[in-house]
Amino acid sequence: QRVESRVPGIISPGTLEGLARFIESMQFEDGQLCSKYLLGTGATNSWVSLYYPGEAILALLTYWEQSRDSRWTGVAARGMAYLCRTRIAAREVPPDHWALLATEPLLALCGSAVATPVKRDDLLDHARRICRLMLATQNQEPAGSALLGGFTDDGRTCPTAIRLEGLLAAYRFLPEADVALRAEIASACHLGTGFLLRSQVRTGRLRGGFPRAICAKTETPQNRSFNDRVAEIRIDYVQHALS
Repeated sequence: QRVESRVPGIISPGTLEGLARFIESMQFEDGQLCSKYLLGTGATNSWVSLYYPGEAILALLTYWEQSRDSRWTGVAARGMAYLCRTRIAAREVPPDHWALLATEPLLALCGSAVATPVKRDDLLDHARRICRLMLATQNQEPAGSALLGGFTDDGRTCPTAIRLEGLLAAYRFLPEADVALRAEIASACHLGTGFLLRSQVRTGRLRGGFPRAICAKTETPQNRSFNDRVAEIRIDYVQHALS
C-alpha cells in the first residue's frame, strides 16, 4: 500500500483487497489474529507469533487509507483490542514494536466518525506498558562501552532498531501529560541511535550496512557460532535501522 501511494497502479486493487480479506479470514471471534494457515486445516493458533498481529493490524489500517472501507478498521481494531485485553489482564506485555506502530493510526481514529471497538485509554495503557518494558531493558553500560544504548546484552543491532521504531512512534502519540515517560523515551532514543551509528560499517564495499552485532563476544567454544555471524549484514538489519 505504501508503494502504491508512491507509484499508483503498481499493485492491482484486487491483490490489495485479497490480502486484506485473507487477514480478515485469519481472525477468530475474540479478535485474535492467527499467525499460521495450514492447507486442509485453515487458520490455527498452535503457534503464536509475537509480531504478526501488529504487522497485520498496521497493514489493514494502511489499506484503509486508500479504500476508506470501515470493514478493515473494524478488523484492525478488534485485533488490537484482543492484544490490549489479554496482555493487560495477564499483567505482562512483550516488547511488541509493531503494536506501537499500529497504535498511532488507531488512536487517530478514536473519537472520529469511524467506530472502533477499542477504547483510547486501553490503547494508551497498553502502549505505556510496552514502552516501560523496553526502557527497562536498555543497556546502561558506562560511557565508552560498545553496548551502551543497545537493548540486548549481546550487542545485536536489529532488536535495538525495532525497539527504537516503536518508542519513536509512542513518543509521537503519547499525550503531553506523560512528561516523565516521554522524556525517558527521548533519552533512550538518543542513546539507541548512537549505538546503531557506532555499529554501522563506515568503509569498504559494505559501507553503510548494519551488521548483526556491534562486537563479538569473548572467544569461547560456546560463543563461536555467534561470533561467526557478527559481521553478517541482512536486508532486515539495514531496513529496521533506517526505519
